[in-house]
Amino acid sequence: MHDGQMLFDKNTSWNKQSWNVDSVAEAVQNDERTRPFIVVGIDNHPTGRLYDYMPRKALDYIPAGDTLLAKYDIKEFIADKYLKFIVTELKPFIDKNYSTLTDVDNTFIMGSSMGGLISLYAICEYPEIFGGAGCISTHSPMVLNGSKEEAPIWAKALRDYLNDYLPETNSRLIYMDRGDKTIDEFYIPFQPLIDNIFTEKGWDKEHFSTQVFPGHAHDENSWESRLHIPLTFLIPKRQ
Repeated sequence: MHDGQMLFDKNTSWNKQSWNVDSVAEAVQNDERTRPFIVVGIDNHPTGRLYDYMPRKALDYIPAGDTLLAKYDIKEFIADKYLKFIVTELKPFIDKNYSTLTDVDNTFIMGSSMGGLISLYAICEYPEIFGGAGCISTHSPMVLNGSKEEAPIWAKALRDYLNDYLPETNSRLIYMDRGDKTIDEFYIPFQPLIDNIFTEKGWDKEHFSTQVFPGHAHDENSWESRLHIPLTFLIPKRQ
């Protein structure tokens, strides 16, 4: 899971909230709603988070001549390096030092906001590594510091990337959701357009889940309250 500072202890987070992942994980395992699992929290870079989490290849779908990226150095977008670190350094270290099931069917990636975005990117780029992705309050417009008028251009670039790079239909588990308050209100027109891509490609409800949570805001308290849902979708107790 991304944004490791926000996952376990509110005293390490910037807003004094956390997902309380340890408590939620313990509850779903004790109730046998999931099979046993561990959570590896990856701290974000305090000043480089957006550049680590922005899907690099999606930026290639922004129309030529558009000025959206003019104020950025494209070389600063290093999501591909971030994912390579996870796949070639972090995962091998965890598998060597902890009691894990190392195969694709037991390896998942999850995050919220831009963390949801990079999780979606990860399963597209490394479907041979990740068996599922939990994309919570996914920042589907991708917009950085631009205006709301620019958001549809960013969002279409992401959709065009997904249309070309999603894993084979129903070959993986992908969970997406949003609330409808604070920043999540911004996602209302964009998430259904992503959902349509999955529908058109024939993804079924057993492999793709998209959820809306009325009244939920873009914060750790909201994500904690529904974390059990993606966990039980991605890592269900096997019969």
